[in-house]
Amino acid sequence: MSVGVSSSSSPCRTNPTEQAAAHVWTDDDRALVKDRLDTQLVGSPRTVADKLEQLQQATGADGLAITTITHRHSDRVRSYELIAEEWKRHRPLRAATASPPP
Repeated sequence: MSVGVSSSSSPCRTNPTEQAAAHVWTDDDRALVKDRLDTQLVGSPRTVADKLEQLQQATGADGLAITTITHRHSDRVRSYELIAEEWKRHRPLRAATASPPP
């Protein structure tokens, strides 16, 4: 499972594997990839949920947006299902006591 967190507003694109393998990397490309790798939350559902909670606490955010980039839509949906299940399973108190938005 991989979740990207970025402060950049530029969109991420996925390419077919062959096209990506043939890509000639520029310095800007390398910088973008480094940013994406430095800000990814990768691991099991539990690991990602723990890291998301740390991010939420560190930033004081009242919500999180998750992006999973995969070639197959079914893989993306499954990734969201896994993190949602983990978030509900191990954070029921937080969800139950959270105040509604103003």
